Amino acid sequence: MTVIDGVWSLIIPNTSAGIANVDIFFSGNSNYNDAAIAANYTVAAKNLGTKITITSTRNGNKITYKITLKDSEGNILANQTISLAIAGKNVNVRTNSQGIAQYTFTATKAGKYYANAAYNGLNTENIIYGSSSAKSNTISITKTSIKIYLIKVSAKTVKYHGKRYRVYYKTYYIKNYGILTGSKLFQKSFKGFTLSKISKTSNIKTNYNKTKKILKTTVKNLAHAKIAKIKIKFYKRIA
Repeated sequence: MTVIDGVWSLIIPNTSAGIANVDIFFSGNSNYNDAAIAANYTVAAKNLGTKITITSTRNGNKITYKITLKDSEGNILANQTISLAIAGKNVNVRTNSQGIAQYTFTATKAGKYYANAAYNGLNTENIIYGSSSAKSNTISITKTSIKIYLIKVSAKTVKYHGKRYRVYYKTYYIKNYGILTGSKLFQKSFKGFTLSKISKTSNIKTNYNKTKKILKTTVKNLAHAKIAKIKIKFYKRIA
C-alpha cells in the first residue's frame, strides 16, 4: 500500500456479508510517530438475478418440460424448487445437481398446451437470489382421428360339391392420425354374402349379427400413429 499526500486506499475483497473489522497500524519513521486505529464496516449481501429456461417436447400425448435455472452470472442453481402451472394443474419440481428439472404431463384432451414456470428466489447469508419466471413453447394436441388408410383386396373362384363360389379376402389397415389415444366403431354389411373367417390384431373387437348380416368392428384404445388390422374372408355362390 502506498500513501500519497497522506491519503491511501485499499480494496479488500469480501465474500461474506456482515460486519468487517479493519485494524490499521503505522509503524512510524524518522519523521512520524507510530499510530494505530481500528475500524469496521458493513458488507451487504450480494444481489443476483435468476433466469429460467423452459422447453417442451412431445411423444404421443405426453409432453415433457425441461427447466434450467441459473443466476445472472450464469451459475447453475441446484436443489431449488420451481413451480409449474400446466392446463390448470400446479406441480412443484426440484432442480438436480446440474440445475435442471423435468416433468412429463399427459394430455387427455385436445388443445394447445404450455407451462408457466416460476422461481420464488432465495435468501442466503451472503447472496440474495431474485425471483424469475418463464413460459414454455406451445405444443398442440389433436383429437383422435382413426381412419382406414389402406384396403387390400383379392378374390378367387372355387368349386365345392359341384357348385361354384366367389371367395373374397379384404384386409383393412386402420391408423390413428390424431395424437390422443381413442376408439372407433366401424360397421359393414355382408348382405348377399356369407362371412366365413375373421383375423384381427388384439386391439380390435368384433361382433357379427348373422340375422342382419352386419359386422361391427371396434378399434380399441389406438394410440397416436399406431395401426390396427383386420382381415375378412367372405363368399357368395355364383353358379
